[in-house]
Amino acid sequence: MYKQWLIRAGLGWMAAIIVFLSACDRGTPDSQANSNNAQMILVKGTGGGEDDGSEPLESGARNVVYDPDPGSSAAMPPPPPPMDPNAAPDPLADMTQPPTDPIPAPTGGEQDVQLRYAILLEGDPTMQPRAPENIRFSTGQRFCFLMIPSRNLHLYLFHEGANGAYSLLNPIPGQTSSVELLTAQSTQRLPLQGWFRMDENTGIERIHIVAAPKKLPRVELLLENGANANQSAAVKQTLDALRQAEEVGYQRSKKVETVFSELIMSGEQVADGVIVGTIEMKHQ
Repeated sequence: MYKQWLIRAGLGWMAAIIVFLSACDRGTPDSQANSNNAQMILVKGTGGGEDDGSEPLESGARNVVYDPDPGSSAAMPPPPPPMDPNAAPDPLADMTQPPTDPIPAPTGGEQDVQLRYAILLEGDPTMQPRAPENIRFSTGQRFCFLMIPSRNLHLYLFHEGANGAYSLLNPIPGQTSSVELLTAQSTQRLPLQGWFRMDENTGIERIHIVAAPKKLPRVELLLENGANANQSAAVKQTLDALRQAEEVGYQRSKKVETVFSELIMSGEQVADGVIVGTIEMKHQ
């Protein structure tokens, strides 16, 4: 009888050990919840630097995202510090201080419309604008556009990501940082607050510019329907239709300088025409 008791006790201890080991393999409910949360963060994260609290997009939705965090933003280069009236003149002052108006205003003419644009990079100590075609962007790089037209123009920016997805970058319904109207010979920062940011998907990013003296019904309809990153097919269809309808009857050209690039449209009745152009941005 004593032997039978020992056998039952031994079996009981073995069963307890097996239950304990099984519980360790499964993990506690809290550890399972933490594991699931970590997976959700990886799926929903947009990449490109630390979490700044901005609204995440679906994975692969777009490669250039709007980042509302102002960070070290400056809408325009800061003015030079006050000069000491007793100090000797500095012959290099004009070379060392950033220009007050970084992009010279286009003058335009009766038969042409010009739109100049450049990029400001966050953290660039010179705050010197550059033509975006001359920049190699890195993942997480934050930047803003500077744009200045020769005439008043309504501005639409379409983004074609390196992953082939299309989205409307400007204007975005309900976003106060968007810019709908560019004023003639006046430099405008885009976005108004915050920055655009490159995500982790590398490749060639294309920003398609569409600018017109009046609002374009095709794009306005897209905005009314709530254009966002998940409507890639609708955005692409709208852009293709604009190109086919608006690229007829005018001569269009583009030139890339060091500080800025420029889209030029020429022809009769150019005041009613629509500027259509593409910015290719190298994202490595």
